[in-house]
Amino acid sequence: MESDPWLRDHAKCIRLADDVMHGVQQRNQLQRQGGDYTRVYASTRESIQELSAQVKMLRTKLIQLTSTNVLGVGETDRREGMLDSLVARERELNNAFRNFPTSSSAPSESVWGAPRGAGGLNPWLDEDSISEQMSGMSHDKIFEHQERTIRDQDEGLDALAKVLSRTKMIARDMGNEVDSQTVLIDDITYQGERANTKLLRTTKQTEAVERKSRSCCMIVVIVLLLIAIVVVAVIPT
Repeated sequence: MESDPWLRDHAKCIRLADDVMHGVQQRNQLQRQGGDYTRVYASTRESIQELSAQVKMLRTKLIQLTSTNVLGVGETDRREGMLDSLVARERELNNAFRNFPTSSSAPSESVWGAPRGAGGLNPWLDEDSISEQMSGMSHDKIFEHQERTIRDQDEGLDALAKVLSRTKMIARDMGNEVDSQTVLIDDITYQGERANTKLLRTTKQTEAVERKSRSCCMIVVIVLLLIAIVVVAVIPT
């Protein structure tokens, strides 16, 4: 059985599912920022997409094998059970990958509004306006204002970075949700094809039983005719 292509592909899917599970666990241990998280996230998502494609290919191959009656009924049921377990595991891995808790959203008001430092000066004004506002200030006041302006700008940039990071995570979550819905649709399609295959197989079995029943009836009729001939020949006229 180890040389069977379908079983080899199934074993490959099992190993790929193990890799996905390890990637999800590693992703969950990392923070959302940094190169390691991004690398693990991208690699794990690529592995999940490959796993979905491999499982879909296994479905198609099993349907083809079943429709051509290459496998027996027992072996077909066994492989369908193996495929069902793999599909359930794929769904669990998808859910584990996309259900990672997202970070809290950053306040956008401090990013898109016009932040002001103490004293009512707006650090986002052009240089001429700022020079106009700072005229008559002492050097200490100007230095204090510059430090406050830089600090306010840094805070605004940090908030903007958080908003962009949050937007990126929302886009990723939407992509994960689309992938999950695709898996569900593929699963429904497979179940429909599987039910149709079982119906065709049951129909063929019913036709075979019907043919055997007709053959048995013909044999019974022939035996009765032979008995009637013997009885007629034995009974004297």
